[in-house]
Amino acid sequence: MSGERLLREALPGPWKRLAVEVATDCVVFLAAGVLSFLLTGALLYMFGAEFKPALLGGTLVMRDGRVVEVHSEAELEQARRTYGSELSTANVEMKPSRTWARMVVPCAIGTFLLTLLYLLCKTRASTIRWFRLDLDSVATGLMGGLVLLAAGLAYDACLKGLGVPEVDVAGMLRSSSAPGGLFLLAVIVAPVTEELYFRGRLHDMLSEHFTLITVIWITVASFAVLHFLPQYLPIYAAFGVTLSYLRIRTGGLVAPVIAHAVNNGLALFLFVR
Repeated sequence: MSGERLLREALPGPWKRLAVEVATDCVVFLAAGVLSFLLTGALLYMFGAEFKPALLGGTLVMRDGRVVEVHSEAELEQARRTYGSELSTANVEMKPSRTWARMVVPCAIGTFLLTLLYLLCKTRASTIRWFRLDLDSVATGLMGGLVLLAAGLAYDACLKGLGVPEVDVAGMLRSSSAPGGLFLLAVIVAPVTEELYFRGRLHDMLSEHFTLITVIWITVASFAVLHFLPQYLPIYAAFGVTLSYLRIRTGGLVAPVIAHAVNNGLALFLFVR
């Protein structure tokens, strides 16, 4: 029996639609990441970026004991052609290419933008309602962002106190992009896209089939797991609960987006300067 037929017979109509929608979302997100990776790599290659490790230096040892030093790939290739069968061993030091690190932020921005375009197409009927500005939502979002930041700092302090190895996310981001790119990713693109999906589209799709508590826990678990940092799962879960509360409290996405952006922006200022 085919997977499609099994799905059709196992699930009633509404459940099948939910499963298909969520599966489609996952495929689109994955495709957005792959496409962004390929486009980012292609653009960097067109502008002369090097993806291969660079030679820092090395020594070539001949069969008769002579030693030849090389300081560039051109010298290494010349020595190999010159000495050929006389070469016994080669000891070289390579410097990893920084191009791969520089791809992280542009690739992430591209992935989020492609995903955002998809989500706006899927949620166009609700987007205006979700993003209707009002003073209460803005104020609630600002306060929520400060709460998220305080919770994150306290959690980091707990990890240090327990001796849990830290993931140097700040260092990775510093080495991969200029401040403008980091700001665009962390404060604008990521908060809008993540809230539009987790507290917007996914929240509303699940609300048609589950109780509010179940909806919150599913969106919170998805939000935490998809950040791919196991030691930070508890704090991301706490963030997810807070952001879901802001969505329910205000009835829209303005407060969650502002809270998410404020937390990311202040964390960026504190740790990635």
